[in-house]
Amino acid sequence: MIRLHEPRVITPRPQLDSEPSHDWRVLGLCAQTGPVDDVWLPSKGQPARHGKAICLSGCPVIRECLLFALNSDRQLEGVWGGTSESERRVLRRKWRARKAAEAARRQAGAA
Repeated sequence: MIRLHEPRVITPRPQLDSEPSHDWRVLGLCAQTGPVDDVWLPSKGQPARHGKAICLSGCPVIRECLLFALNSDRQLEGVWGGTSESERRVLRRKWRARKAAEAARRQAGAA
C-alpha cells in the first residue's frame, strides 16, 4: 500500500554570520499580509503557529529577518524569521556559544 504524505517544505538553515545589508522588510510575506497583531504578535501563552506558517511558506527574506532579530540589541517580540521569541532565545544562546568557541580557537591558534 502506498502512503501519501503532504509535501514537506525544506527551508535551508540560515547562516548566522552576517547582518543583512539592505532594506529587506518590504519584500517579506509579512509586509504583504499586513500588521495583523494576533498573527505576528500573539498574546502571551498563545501559539505563534499562524505567523510562523506564513514565514515558512516561502518568504523570500526569512534569512535576513532572522539575522535581524538575532543581531538586534533588544529582544524583539513576536514572530521574526519564522521563529518565536522562545525559539530565538535558544538560537541566540547557541549562536553566542559558537561565536565564543570560534574566537577562543582563533586566539589559541594565534598564540
